Amino acid sequence: MSKILSIIAIIFIATTNVYAADLTPDTDEQARISSLANQAESGEQSALAALKQAGNEGNMVAQSFLGYMYLRGQGVAKDYEEAFKWLQLAAAQEDATAQGNLASLYENGQGVAQDYKKALELYSRAAGQGNAFAQTAVGEMYELGKGVEQNHEEAVRWYVLAADQGFATAQSNLGEMYDEGKGTTKNYQEAIKWYQLAANQNSPWAQVKLGVMYEKGKGVPKNMKLANKWYNLAAQNEDATLIKNYRLERLKK
Repeated sequence: MSKILSIIAIIFIATTNVYAADLTPDTDEQARISSLANQAESGEQSALAALKQAGNEGNMVAQSFLGYMYLRGQGVAKDYEEAFKWLQLAAAQEDATAQGNLASLYENGQGVAQDYKKALELYSRAAGQGNAFAQTAVGEMYELGKGVEQNHEEAVRWYVLAADQGFATAQSNLGEMYDEGKGTTKNYQEAIKWYQLAANQNSPWAQVKLGVMYEKGKGVPKNMKLANKWYNLAAQNEDATLIKNYRLERLKK
């Protein structure tokens, strides 16, 4: 499932700066920094310089924005080491968004030596603040046994927390746990429920899985028309070859 998270994580991270904002009491300054970040992401060098100045002065939101920009390569050349530098500063101030992004660098060995235990520690700190991306990541670490002993029941617990917040990746992952009976009793109806919620948010993986449910008649009557509908939507939302290969792999099971 880590591939699912990696596809969606960056998009989610870009929309979760509310956690950073909540920790910044000066709303006027927060608005100024957000405006600078938007300009910097559009390539305005003067805005980037002002954002860096704010970051160097200890502004957590600026640091988090800069880390995201270098991680994503948005408005600047992608630079994992520079992303690590800024995210580490913001994460130390307990910015949940930065903690989640920094954890992903540790998990993937980007800009820093790969360290699953450190990644889990950071994801857990962000998850404790209610960050749904981080909650999902903690679930995946437990599901896959990365930096911690594999524990499917614990994975399900974290997926539920994030899925209840409407995070599509968690919903898709939770659907798969019910589908395969991992960490919970196998329940195709529950699997379909969570796949459907994620698929409605254009999650390509959930759309493929929902297609498989209809094609194989798992929890629903077989219906190739609906199966193809979801396969086609998935292909529109993700690389068609990747989706095709995934579908063939799933159908073998």
